[in-house]
Amino acid sequence: MRNRIIHSFQITYKDGNQKLATKKRNGEQFVITEEFLYDFISKNEQLSSLLHEFRGY
Repeated sequence: MRNRIIHSFQITYKDGNQKLATKKRNGEQFVITEEFLYDFISKNEQLSSLLHEFRGY
């Protein structure tokens, strides 16, 4: 997920709006949606909490 976000590029989507996207191995574009970003943020927060707990802070 992180790599998709970090290596994304800006495209003009079918509806004329600017979006972020990456290319899949088959050449198809993968559009990064707000939902994808919020899911990544949520998972990153969970990981951060687990690491915090593991380290005993």
